[in-house]
Amino acid sequence: MAASAFRAGAEILIDGAPHALLRKISDTLWQIEEKNTRRIKEFTDDALRSQYASGKLIFLTGKAVSSAPGKDYQHVPEELFEVAKVRRAYVMAVLELPASKELFGPTIEEIWIKLRQPARVPGFSTVMKWRATFIASGRDIMSLVPNDGKKGNRTSRYPQELVALVAEVVEEKYLSLERKTIQDVLDDATIRVQRENDLRPSSLWLPLPTRRLVTRLIESIPAFEKYAARYGRAAAMRKFRSVQGHRVTTAPLDRAEIDHTPPRSCPVEWCSSFCLGMMA
Repeated sequence: MAASAFRAGAEILIDGAPHALLRKISDTLWQIEEKNTRRIKEFTDDALRSQYASGKLIFLTGKAVSSAPGKDYQHVPEELFEVAKVRRAYVMAVLELPASKELFGPTIEEIWIKLRQPARVPGFSTVMKWRATFIASGRDIMSLVPNDGKKGNRTSRYPQELVALVAEVVEEKYLSLERKTIQDVLDDATIRVQRENDLRPSSLWLPLPTRRLVTRLIESIPAFEKYAARYGRAAAMRKFRSVQGHRVTTAPLDRAEIDHTPPRSCPVEWCSSFCLGMMA
């Protein structure tokens, strides 16, 4: 999916040595395998970002990490961006804490006493949701901007982390020349979620993906891009030009058009003799 976050399977160089990102074993900790020695190492998100920023870490698969806020934050109304800043303050205060009401409670209370925002002290589940959204977005403050105006049928009932994981499987399995089915994607996504849940406390388990979610994500992809990924761009060009009433040519003069309309100033007698001469 997006090239704005670390993802499992990405190949990287650390100080020139090849490595692979294996899995994320907590909200802030990655397991990485050194290709040459097969040794497993552990790095925090912050350590990886620091090495990437200094140039010591290089992505070989085009999957990079962004530590900057979204580029569109300047277009967000000031009052909404201020809300995002407040939410980020709570998230940063509990970012490294285990998911526990006993641990979150005093920290949340302390932040609220300093900020006196929002109007009431946010609850444990609310801050947990903010934290999960923030982490899933690659720590982009834009993910914390309220979207109350988009509530209703547009609001996803699926956690952001689950959506990101399923979208990754769609990209890897469905949008490939192997042309995996929706069921294949659902099966693979289910296995990945189960593995992720094995590494989480039960209170933080992700719900299993549904066929509806997989279908919805696939249907949101433009038809041309979907076909090009599964059958090749040349095939997509032929198919969609045909759909639009265009004919694809493969050689010069493969298609030609002749205007049979005679010039208005041309004498009828001349046109008749000329046409008869062309037909002889």
